[in-house]
Amino acid sequence: MFFMDNNSQYATAYENYKSICDWDRSLTEKWNLLINKLRKDITVAPETGIYDETELEILDETILDRSGSFSASRSLRWKRLARFFMLIQMTGRSLLISDRIEEHAKREIAMFYGNNEKLASELSRGLYLTCIKNNIPRQLPWSSDTMELIRDINVCLLLKKTNDMSCNLFYNPMVLPYDDLTNLRSAFKYNLIIGETCWSPYVEATFMFRLLHEGFITIANQIRYESMTHSVLVPKMHIERCCMYPIEMKMKKKVLRRGSLWRLTVNEAFDKVIAGIVKQHGENWLYPQVQLEMHRMHYNRNTFKIHGIGLNSVEVWQGDELIAGEIGFNTGSVYTSLSGFHTIPNSGTYQMYALAAILYFNGFKMWDLGMYLAYKIDLGAFTMPRDEFINAFESAKETDAVFEVPEKFRHEPNYWYQYATLKQQHTVMVVSGAILGAIIGKRVRKRRIAAGEFSTDFELVSYNVNDEAEFEKNWNKLARIAQQYPGYKFTKMYKASYWNETLPHYFQLRLWRNVKDLDNFKNYCKTHHLQDKISKVSTSMQCSKPTVILDDSVRRQIPY
Repeated sequence: MFFMDNNSQYATAYENYKSICDWDRSLTEKWNLLINKLRKDITVAPETGIYDETELEILDETILDRSGSFSASRSLRWKRLARFFMLIQMTGRSLLISDRIEEHAKREIAMFYGNNEKLASELSRGLYLTCIKNNIPRQLPWSSDTMELIRDINVCLLLKKTNDMSCNLFYNPMVLPYDDLTNLRSAFKYNLIIGETCWSPYVEATFMFRLLHEGFITIANQIRYESMTHSVLVPKMHIERCCMYPIEMKMKKKVLRRGSLWRLTVNEAFDKVIAGIVKQHGENWLYPQVQLEMHRMHYNRNTFKIHGIGLNSVEVWQGDELIAGEIGFNTGSVYTSLSGFHTIPNSGTYQMYALAAILYFNGFKMWDLGMYLAYKIDLGAFTMPRDEFINAFESAKETDAVFEVPEKFRHEPNYWYQYATLKQQHTVMVVSGAILGAIIGKRVRKRRIAAGEFSTDFELVSYNVNDEAEFEKNWNKLARIAQQYPGYKFTKMYKASYWNETLPHYFQLRLWRNVKDLDNFKNYCKTHHLQDKISKVSTSMQCSKPTVILDDSVRRQIPY
């Protein structure tokens, strides 16, 4: 309904917006039962009423056409409004009913489905007088046809008032729930509308859902002119839109470390997140009426019968204290961030890290961040021209995705790691592996030293060879025998040539576990036979035992 922000009956009748939604939900259940029962008798009429013959200035539905930039569609809602204005002109007497849900239901049947036009016109005129006096019924559910009609009447009264006061609005064009929003979006896409905004006197949840579904950011503003103060919707389609692919979120280790102390939830404290945003940023564009409609969009989302889209909250907790959160809208595989808050340094950044993980693991293709801000770019976002954004938005909207904490992470205590990107997880694994490897390596080395694996038993031999083929054939046979012996560790053979010598040089390095194994190898008969053959094709052989050997291939000192 269209409220004056400083005179909201709902806001004063209940403790908070969430309780309003609970109350409205219970009313809707009763209402649906009543309407289904009463429709069987179209002659039904309210049992109580007061007649009023106050002369009224009569409007008609064409004021919406005259004030808007688009032709209003002839939907069922529009036809009800047109019939209503026709009925109030058929009589000069208003029938006012009591504020009881049963009476409201009977009036709706009589106005929209009954066959008594005299009664329907008197009831319609009574409803019109109620709207002029701004007496909004409390026992009438928000989603009812009558309440929808009341919102339409209030908008017509507002437009009449702004026209009479010559109050010019600088958010042209005006859009209505009757407009084709796909055409509106196309007008922005092809720059047929100057600027980034349009405006609407309708601040209602159903209309806001539709606008968000088409890629508009639904902010609001207030009309303040002389004694008039009203909230109006200002849908925005940015010339440059800031977007991000969830996998490309840039994360800082210090934030992830702090995040291990925090807890993340989804859709558990929407009302508290709204309160936190207003507390940190002020009402800004979240005026009371907008807050109320957003609560309806969240808590009564089943009322709208729209599958796969919704208004959500993301919360970060430290113990039982809410320290950060945001509200956002999902449609298809697109998530749009609307606003957020934080009370502890880095908690807001961590909330975005966690949200990126939720979007990624649930298959969201696009994260719409709204207007450009430097910190968004630092986190990995980029800007898109309006036409490209609309194309990308429309494409991603066609794929379904569920907005929830992934099942496999709901009971995972290692939050800081689960929200890291794949690249960061790989880095963590490599670093962890290196540290663990170093620890294990030191322990293994101690055991090997204790077992005598690091001994002084190197075979170091250099050869000057005059028959390479024969030398290498016999040396390879000798090396294979060595490899089969107990206590053998490794062998390296290096070949070198000098400019001033024609004969090649070979340098052999072989390590054994202990002296006993080396002696057994040397005393083996086949070893003697092959060693003799090697000696025959070598002009000289030298054996030595160095103090230190440096292995330059891995730049380490080899213990012996």
